[in-house]
Amino acid sequence: MRPPETQTPRWVRWAQIAWVAVVAAALLMYVAGSLLHFSQLRQVCTATAEQCAEFDYATTTGVAQLAARGLSLDAYALLRASFRIVLGLVPITLGFLIFARRRSEPIALLVSFFLVTWTTSGGAIGVLTAAYPAFHIPAEIIDLLSAVSLPLFFGLFPNGRVTTKP
Repeated sequence: MRPPETQTPRWVRWAQIAWVAVVAAALLMYVAGSLLHFSQLRQVCTATAEQCAEFDYATTTGVAQLAARGLSLDAYALLRASFRIVLGLVPITLGFLIFARRRSEPIALLVSFFLVTWTTSGGAIGVLTAAYPAFHIPAEIIDLLSAVSLPLFFGLFPNGRVTTKP
């Protein structure tokens, strides 16, 4: 015999809609930033060494060092981009799986939101906002939501309640 179906509270439905909206925006900006980052990694950085190092861009001396190791600038760009994508895919995929399986549970919404937004904030979105300042405000909103979800995640995980030891 199946247990009676419980209706999802209205606020959880709104949280699911907000989850989809924020995560979709974060992922679109993350993908656009990753593509832009890859194209910029394939060029020699002419800015100061500190500015180039902020986004892992190769300087003229860096290109010479890569060539001495038998790597081209394109190979370097592909390795750096692949490394970031592989590292990002794990928590993003996990976040989507949690959302797909347990989206009616508030703690699952929080955990999946945290995993996706924490992974997408910074890095690639930073490259996008540096190149296109119009994305600065949406990126700041995503960063803020991600930062708020961090203490909530650690404070409420695993059961959705703040637990303290006696």
